[in-house]
Amino acid sequence: MSDNILQEQLKREPRPELSPFFAARVTAHVVAPRHRSWMRLYWVMSVIALLLIFRLAGLPEAAWSALAALMTPAAAVILLLDSAKLRRLSQIFLALALAAVLPVYGQSKPPKGYRLLFNGKTLDGWESRGDGKWTVLSDGTLSGQRVWDRLFLSPGKSPLKDDKAYRDWLNNQAWLYTKAEFGDFDLHVEFWTKTEGNSGISIRDTSRGEYGISKPPDFNRTPSKLGYEIQINNQYPDPTPTGSIYTFTKAPKEAMKEDDWNSFDIEARNGMIRVKLNGKLVSDIKADPKRPARGPIGLQLHDQFSIVQFRNIWIKE
Repeated sequence: MSDNILQEQLKREPRPELSPFFAARVTAHVVAPRHRSWMRLYWVMSVIALLLIFRLAGLPEAAWSALAALMTPAAAVILLLDSAKLRRLSQIFLALALAAVLPVYGQSKPPKGYRLLFNGKTLDGWESRGDGKWTVLSDGTLSGQRVWDRLFLSPGKSPLKDDKAYRDWLNNQAWLYTKAEFGDFDLHVEFWTKTEGNSGISIRDTSRGEYGISKPPDFNRTPSKLGYEIQINNQYPDPTPTGSIYTFTKAPKEAMKEDDWNSFDIEARNGMIRVKLNGKLVSDIKADPKRPARGPIGLQLHDQFSIVQFRNIWIKE
């Protein structure tokens, strides 16, 4: 039977109508090659977008290198032949990026010119001075507190026999200092402390808190007397407000957000020390020529009841 006759016969015979469901499947099958091409392009663009996002988000260098190695030209050519592999690769990228980024989501990326002074993961580059307990929380926040036996203050059992002994114990300080020392710099740090909490940021204290952590402490040679201490005061019974440079200036109280996160931007350059609290200039002094021009940066636990947290600690030299 010739093709023409066969075609004529097929035209005369009735054909069953396809249901909408099967019609859609047939259409999808017909355009499948084009559909697969678009899917490949979609996944390529998704992977590129993810890589850009991860790069801008400050993905750790080792993780970035591992991800970038997967996108060699040879790997890209192979993956273009199979959209399912591209989809799987993008899922792997996402999982790796989340694993690398989520542990420090409390940390922000430093602005241009700044670098991390605290990495949000470990206390590398820092040393504890005194009996403070410093912990890096899962969200990248640095938490400091004092730990002592509550029975220490039990009536009749406390070794603190008079008011002086109690105050010497109470006001014994603890610090966390950078191992490195700095001369001129810009420092950004965000902080929180409890109600009636007291803390501070020490700069250029070459004693590294030695006389504040001694027992009893020597209040004539604490970091605020030897270097400079930028005060943190959340309703603590001390007339020196947050943002003051202790013994030099008094900042306006209204610049502080009580019981909340606040930020310092401390500039120590060209013989000047300036402090911005939540973006507002609150202290501005000439550096004392009798005090060191270089030293470590310290975070204070003021007394035995101190609880304080820090995050986003950046420095520009």
